[in-house]
Amino acid sequence: MSRLNAIFGRGSAAGDEDEHHWLSVSDLMAGLMMVFLLISIALMRHALEERDRVTQVAEAYQATQVAIYNALMNEFAGDLEAWQAEIDADTLALTFTAPEVLFARGSAGLKPRFENILSDFYPRYLKVLAPF
Repeated sequence: MSRLNAIFGRGSAAGDEDEHHWLSVSDLMAGLMMVFLLISIALMRHALEERDRVTQVAEAYQATQVAIYNALMNEFAGDLEAWQAEIDADTLALTFTAPEVLFARGSAGLKPRFENILSDFYPRYLKVLAPF
């Protein structure tokens, strides 16, 4: 062994010093690994909390949309056929399906029948949407 130490130029004192050096570096690396582990755990927890918040918002949105649709249908169920209109459950849009009810051909003015429909519809529509 002393012959190898002579070849590589290491004595027993130099070997002890070198071992302590690597021991210190390995301690630092272990500490750094723990820091990264804690950071990754914190980020994973934050991501899970954010996912839960997004899920809650989506569920609340869906419940509100269904409640609005049901309220609109309860209010206007009897009038939709007479108005030739329909309410889309996905977008909550009220669509008048007969264009001849809306405007006279080539005119920008509303037909009197459509004015009456709107004057009946709009206040009731606002009353239905007010709680939401």
